[in-house]
Amino acid sequence: MQTLAWNTAFLRHALSGRFMQHTAQAANIALLILIAWSVGSHAWTWWAKSRAPAAAAAPAVPAAPPAPQVDIAALHLFGESHAEPGAETAADAPETPLNLTLRGVFSSDDPEAAYAIIAGPDGKETGYALEDELPGGAVLKAVFPDRVTLMRNGRNESLSLPRQPLENTSPPQPAPLISAPVPQPSVLPPVIARGQDGQEAPAPQGPDIGAALRNYREALKANPQSLAGLVHTEPVQQDGKFMGYRLQPGADAGLLGRMGLQPGDVVTAVNGVTLDSPARGQEALRALASASDLRLTLLRNGTPHSVAFSVQE
Repeated sequence: MQTLAWNTAFLRHALSGRFMQHTAQAANIALLILIAWSVGSHAWTWWAKSRAPAAAAAPAVPAAPPAPQVDIAALHLFGESHAEPGAETAADAPETPLNLTLRGVFSSDDPEAAYAIIAGPDGKETGYALEDELPGGAVLKAVFPDRVTLMRNGRNESLSLPRQPLENTSPPQPAPLISAPVPQPSVLPPVIARGQDGQEAPAPQGPDIGAALRNYREALKANPQSLAGLVHTEPVQQDGKFMGYRLQPGADAGLLGRMGLQPGDVVTAVNGVTLDSPARGQEALRALASASDLRLTLLRNGTPHSVAFSVQE
């Protein structure tokens, strides 16, 4: 079993405050966050698979990795974890005094797949596999769904996922006991689809777009996990080169069509961030924070297309 936990500080920041001043802009950004989030989630999975031993023969056409259980509404997951033999004795290890921040974990029964995303004193985030050395001289020894175990100076130490958004200094608020229902708006924002000829074809607009978009926005702010699975992505390679992510329908089968997209479209860039490596998925998500327009570049049956989301009210 594989589990993924991802720091949500950026998401919560992006969906609140000045960034959410304009309803239409906020809702459009929320929709692309769904795709960028899915892309970013798969980025960590693909990165873990790429850490497999070089001796293992790679198939001509790599199969899509198993879909991880993603929870971005919380800062940790509970489930199976991977640890080296004897690491369970370090479950109560004291928190490390090192100036490190655990940004995300990928725990797996496969020791070659388990890894952690850790920020050093300079804030730079790096992926570490078991037995990798961290800033400060510690060595990563075990990965759990909510923490990692380090070995430093012959002693076990823990590094836990933050219990609240990193930029929020207020006391943590208790999580709601019941998840918010998944909103199902009937209309989405204006979409402009462009082909190679550059012709634009605005999508039909409904009478109450703002209210429908606010549903998505509020659901993302209150309970992002409630929208999990609305869009599925899978990594795509061609001739050994990473190409992007193929979109497939999720829980809302009509969502792609209402966004001007089609099942099987391969997203190759988000707001100018080319998805030519798995790690670019999170970079694409971060780029949305300063977006004035929202653009997807994609391949449809081998032909380049772009889809632009208006941010005007």
